[in-house]
Amino acid sequence: MKKDLLARSMQNIINMNQVQMFRQFLEPDLPETLKKAMYEVAEGLENTDDCKKAADQVIQNNLEVIKKIEADEAQPLEATNRFLEDLRKWRRTYIMKQ
Repeated sequence: MKKDLLARSMQNIINMNQVQMFRQFLEPDLPETLKKAMYEVAEGLENTDDCKKAADQVIQNNLEVIKKIEADEAQPLEATNRFLEDLRKWRRTYIMKQ
């Protein structure tokens, strides 16, 4: 999957209200950028700490995939889909319940 498309997908999942901000995911240090974006969303929630811990877990569980996306390296579509589904699950669990 193209890096630009992945960046748009990540932004759409994390914060639909700021879809135009996807370019942040094209910059260096993608794991830290993801963490920052997820934490910003978590700040307005009742269960902020749990949401942040879950965000850290999503990033840690998918670090290899995230690093390959950052480097714009080819990887199996299955791995990318698993990462994006983990982001969706995080969103469903913590964001959509609010």
